[in-house]
Amino acid sequence: MTSSGVTSASNAHDRSMATLQNKAGAYVAPSDRSGQAALSGNVKQMPENLRLYVPDPDGADSYPIVSLSWLLLYDRYPDHQKSAALKRFVTWGLSSGQSYSPDLGYIPLPAEITLLSRAAVAKIE
Repeated sequence: MTSSGVTSASNAHDRSMATLQNKAGAYVAPSDRSGQAALSGNVKQMPENLRLYVPDPDGADSYPIVSLSWLLLYDRYPDHQKSAALKRFVTWGLSSGQSYSPDLGYIPLPAEITLLSRAAVAKIE
């Protein structure tokens, strides 16, 4: 099974969210930038299955509470047409579909995570 991430931060634009002290000792407000910093700064820790957990992310600009949500996909699908359609849709979500993230309450994925996710999708048969 392969997994691709979609970043969850549904309340990042809610002004009632707290500015928190991160691992580096800096007080950081929740934003797309601080969420992306938390993920980008920790992408080297991402395992092959792409299930990255960042309970207390490194980085002075990182918001300390950030998580990924995963889309779990099989390595192989018996119906090649459905497999191709699924791959096109997920690839769209990892490319031009990212532009919809803020309107839907999500943080756009950092480029490094998008590239790793697209490479995993490309392997699906």
